[in-house]
Amino acid sequence: MVLVAPLGVLTGWPAIGRHGLALALATFAVGVGVSRFVFAQPYATSGLSLDRPAGFDGDRAYYVLELGLLAAALLATGRCAGAVRAALWPRCATTRRAPPRRAYGSLR
Repeated sequence: MVLVAPLGVLTGWPAIGRHGLALALATFAVGVGVSRFVFAQPYATSGLSLDRPAGFDGDRAYYVLELGLLAAALLATGRCAGAVRAALWPRCATTRRAPPRRAYGSLR
């Protein structure tokens, strides 16, 4: 805990008070730094082994798995998530209230 708190402050400090693109760039810079310096150290990755899930040993099968997971995440949280849920589960769609009219803006 004593070592983790200063590391958290050191990595989080550049992101404090940032918005939009500056926040994205600060987050990306910290990620690059961590992957470049921490994960390159043998003590940080000794004994780490990442294998593919069973049944997805080939490149094509693993690619299809990744695309399926991405599609599921986008359908669950993306802009079209409400429409997909309404199409798949109509009973759930009828229990939700419609958003306020002003949320749609002008259709003209």
